[in-house]
Parts: sequence; C-alpha cells; structure tokens
Amino acid sequence: MVKQRYLIAIGLSGFVIVYLAVDFISVAHFYYLPTQGSFRLGHPPIDTIAMSYWGQILWGILGSAVSVILAALLPKISEKVAVSWAIGFCLLAVAYFLWGLWPF
Repeated sequence: MVKQRYLIAIGLSGFVIVYLAVDFISVAHFYYLPTQGSFRLGHPPIDTIAMSYWGQILWGILGSAVSVILAALLPKISEKVAVSWAIGFCLLAVAYFLWGLWPF
C-alpha cells in the first residue's frame, strides 16, 4: 500500500509539472476545433475557439508515465516527501491557472 501511494504521488507530480510546462512554455500539442469538428497538432489559433486541454492532458499522461517509471528505477524518497511535493505542485497549478483568469 505504501508503494502504491508513493507511485501515485510521483505520477501526480509528473502529470502536473508537464501539464503546466506545456501551457507555460507553449509547446505544440493536440487541440480540438469544435466549430470545424477536427483535431489539429500545433499551436491553437487565436482567432477561433480551440479546446487545447486535450493535448495538455496527453502530455500530462506522458509525464506521469515517465515519472512513475523513473521512480520505480531510481532510489526511493520518503512517501511523506513525495505526497508533500504532489500537494505543492497541485497548489501551484491552481495558483497558475487562477492567475491567468485575473482580474476575474
């Protein structure tokens, strides 16, 4: 059970870090154009409605998988430390995306 919580915390951390990085660094990713009913790869256009979270979620899943594989291969840190970092990264993500909505 301890190993499972540890890997979940590491996976969540990897997901959040990569999800934020894709938005912050502006990495090319899949996005959906609901008016055209199609998926595209690249940067979403500014003049149309684009749902870019599909590509961010895919990048996040990739980051989660890589972080879990690395956590299984590398020396283990404390479970409490891993959970604390995961909570901290989630709070950072909430703060980052709330800041993008400013001034509400």
